[in-house]
Amino acid sequence: MRSIRSVSIALCSDERYAPGLFVAATSILMHMDPKRPVELFVLDTGLSDRSWHRFKAHVRKFSSSVQTVRLRPDLSAFMGCPSLRGSHAAYSLLLLPELVNRQKLLCFDVDMLVLKDVGALWDLDMERNTALAVFEPGVTLRDDCVWLATDDPDGELPYFNSGTIALDLHQWRSRAVGQRVSDLIQAYANDLKTHDQTILNYVLRHEAGRLDPSWNLFDVGDVAPGEFQEPTGVVVHITHNKPWLTFKNLRGSLLWISFHDQFVSRVPAVLRYGVIWRIRKWSNFRSALRTLAEALLLRARPTRGAVLRFLSKSPAQRFKIHWLLRWFKRMANSPSADRDNDRKA
Repeated sequence: MRSIRSVSIALCSDERYAPGLFVAATSILMHMDPKRPVELFVLDTGLSDRSWHRFKAHVRKFSSSVQTVRLRPDLSAFMGCPSLRGSHAAYSLLLLPELVNRQKLLCFDVDMLVLKDVGALWDLDMERNTALAVFEPGVTLRDDCVWLATDDPDGELPYFNSGTIALDLHQWRSRAVGQRVSDLIQAYANDLKTHDQTILNYVLRHEAGRLDPSWNLFDVGDVAPGEFQEPTGVVVHITHNKPWLTFKNLRGSLLWISFHDQFVSRVPAVLRYGVIWRIRKWSNFRSALRTLAEALLLRARPTRGAVLRFLSKSPAQRFKIHWLLRWFKRMANSPSADRDNDRKA
């Protein structure tokens, strides 16, 4: 019989979100009891085989008791629903009760940084709720479920964010939640403003319990250089401006970059995702470097220190990185782009 101590966790990713998958899984495992068995279910909605094998090898570095399971959901039932950046991957969470034969499951978005032990979340009493999640202050069900009539009392019910959600799969199945999901899609497929989150909030409107807000701390607000502080004991949700896709002076983004550089990759994030990940053709080279220089030297200053610390293991490496940073600074301050525009005019 499977030990109750064994924790079952689900994440979803395609190739575009693979950097988030690596960071989210690493942060989860690093903050757990290393002796506690973990099952890590990955809903693969477009991961390459190379990324999958790298991921399996990577997570084993942080937990010898982790088991990784690759799931490939059939999303054809959601093709009529609104997509998110051209993908229907977000809806895959709704298929977990059919794909995973477990009684309980913890689900996290891959744009999250988990800085607390999820074992504590696993051990919480579900109190006959089908789900536990963090409710968004000041938001009601009517704000997202546009089909609710103005006099429908359900419209005033609180609304949760599904970035962190604990699911009682036994209750899900026994209460036929899957059938209610299908019925809702048939009736309101074009009105799902926040995709799977809209569906979950409506079908579980009377079956969701509250989690402490620390389990899903929304990333908001800019941070000036020198004011950056690393939080602890929280789950940071980077809801906008994913750090591997764009650089912004957001607390969560800077924290994600710092964590990535320390524990996930030997290549600093500002280099991997600022140059290697983005440059697709030579004509974009100069503009990409100028953007990177701004992120590295003018805005994301804590990252510059992380890069220097990482690449200061030998005199040769120190020379290379200092030369590279000086060159980036010249690029950022150079008026060459303005002169090029003047010549074109």
